Amino acid sequence: MYQYISSQLRKRGKNQKWEDVNIAGVLLSTLLKEYIDGHITLSTNGIDRHYVDFELFKQSRFPFTNVAFSTWLNTPGIPTLPTTADEPVYTQTNIFYSDAVQADYRMRACKNDVIPTAPDYEFYIDAQESFLSLAEKPDLALFKENANMELFKQTCLVSINGFYHRSVGRGIEAQVIDGARSALKAPVPSVGITSFADIGGLTQIPITDEMILDGNPESPTTPYSKQYGVYINTGVDMRGKSVIVCLGGYMHVEDIVYDVINKEKGIVKININEINMPQRIFESENWIDLSSLGLTRSIIRTDAVSVPELYSNRVIRNYLKLPQSFIIVVDIPVLHTKKIMVQDSGSCGVYTAPTPVLFPLRNIYGRLLTYWERAVEEETILEVEFTSDYEYLMNSTAWLNELVVNNTVIRKGDKNIPCYLEAIHGYRKE
Repeated sequence: MYQYISSQLRKRGKNQKWEDVNIAGVLLSTLLKEYIDGHITLSTNGIDRHYVDFELFKQSRFPFTNVAFSTWLNTPGIPTLPTTADEPVYTQTNIFYSDAVQADYRMRACKNDVIPTAPDYEFYIDAQESFLSLAEKPDLALFKENANMELFKQTCLVSINGFYHRSVGRGIEAQVIDGARSALKAPVPSVGITSFADIGGLTQIPITDEMILDGNPESPTTPYSKQYGVYINTGVDMRGKSVIVCLGGYMHVEDIVYDVINKEKGIVKININEINMPQRIFESENWIDLSSLGLTRSIIRTDAVSVPELYSNRVIRNYLKLPQSFIIVVDIPVLHTKKIMVQDSGSCGVYTAPTPVLFPLRNIYGRLLTYWERAVEEETILEVEFTSDYEYLMNSTAWLNELVVNNTVIRKGDKNIPCYLEAIHGYRKE
């Protein structure tokens, strides 16, 4: 007979991690339904310890399940459990954020071409680029002396003006697609680096026309917003890995905006109805180039957009093909994210935060903010460029049923816009 001691299990669903949970009184049927993996600690005499891998446990035969787990353990005739003497170890790792200027990275505009990574190109920099106009150099190259740039290219994401851009290797540098073009849109451009080096390697997958499936073969012209969503077939094996989706520069981690439909074939569904497209356009059009969307804009109502057009298949496809839209495969089985709210200090552009500050800072609309960190007594102070709090007027209406909406906002005086630190952790079971 076994005695239940403890368990560390991970629930089914998104944004779940292994946690201590008391399952003694949980029905076995509920346990099998709600949890996906982890381990259970048992004893035969109250002193020894036996560990049961939950995935192996689920493969056992269960003649009846409508009893509490601790009761089931002491029921005659239960199957022999797959125990081990070695306790599983769970490790947690974190992302780290830094500002490229504060971290002394060298940056320059560069051509949108591909530079091989072969040894002959190890120190390649095209000297002719200095004679090209900025319009002919839309990308941004990053480099730092004495830094492991190979590790950077394999594990880092780069944001320009608060929006993530896809990046690739360019000789010894990292090349941010459309980075220079975006930088030119801001009076004072910002470049942020989010490192997954502690978590695992990244594969950044651009979304192409060939990957985007029509979704409904019976009616391929039906808007994606009226179907189940947009299906993207990457052809990348995602088994044993985690998936992040970046759309228009907004990074989505384990949230309702996407679902991984088939990990073996790398099929991801984007839930367009979960995205406030007008708000996203209003928030990002001053920071990144959205001209490729082909939006119809009125010369009279320049601040307005057509809601049906924004959710049309044409615009959605163009949005998915932006340099700021891509799929990220992370070499770790479990990712977990949470928001850590920072407190408004009452001074313009100043927040107080927990220590230490490791993570990127986002405002409530999702844009990343560059911050300067300093310690004051026992508090950590984050200083950002001041933005007063505001709300979009359209969000107080049934805007999805409207033909046109505009970017009218309601300002809230000198109150700082609410912000949060985006904590992302990776987890492994060993």
